[in-house]
Amino acid sequence: MAKIKLTESRLKKMISEAVKKAINEIAINDAYTKFYQDIPQEDFDEIVSTLQSGNDNLLPETKWVLNLYKRDSSVMADLPKVNNIIKFFNRAKQRGMIKGMEGDLNRYKSISELGRFVNSLKMDDVMSPTRSEVRNYNNTNGKNEIETVYQDGEWQVVIPKTFAASCYWGRGTSWDTAHRINGERYFDYYSNMSPLYIFVNKQTGEKYQYHNEAGLIDSNDHEINPQEVGLSEILGEVTGNGIRESRKRNKRNKR
Repeated sequence: MAKIKLTESRLKKMISEAVKKAINEIAINDAYTKFYQDIPQEDFDEIVSTLQSGNDNLLPETKWVLNLYKRDSSVMADLPKVNNIIKFFNRAKQRGMIKGMEGDLNRYKSISELGRFVNSLKMDDVMSPTRSEVRNYNNTNGKNEIETVYQDGEWQVVIPKTFAASCYWGRGTSWDTAHRINGERYFDYYSNMSPLYIFVNKQTGEKYQYHNEAGLIDSNDHEINPQEVGLSEILGEVTGNGIRESRKRNKRNKR
């Protein structure tokens, strides 16, 4: 067996790589103690809870926002918006639309700089489902894990009963509740308060989502007036039923 000569330069490289790996895989609690005690604990916790879920190690995008906070704490002003920008950036990167140095978050010195770059990308190209996603959507059991609360020749309105259903019926949208990577906690958060309603135009494929807390939003996650899309009457009908259903469920849970 050939012997590998451990030169000083190689040793330094190995140590450097080990340090980088340790930093990249650092647990959330350890990260705060070692690197972020200059950030108030409650702000640290809010940033972490907004940007990641189901991961005990600090994600690169979370570290980026935490480091931005050290320079400018105003990042706390609209964390959900920051999260959406980062999700859009990551999806574009995964689809090969961002390459080279542009794909390194650390080159962006502010949220506004990243936002300007993200806005230069085409929303439809980034958010349209990939072939593998379409296959997953078509194969998921979530398709039937719904309650249909309204249907006519133009519209179908469903309440997704599971996160899988929310992903299936929200495919092709920018909704947090339908995001397969980070969306489960958003789905749980909203659906535990009151039902989520998904409106699907059977003729055009248009989609809207309604929740008592968030209002009516279009597929790009922008709030919209129901009158502008002809949904005022249907919305009033189904949400009236949904509110009553939600209240009944809450009463049963209190027993």
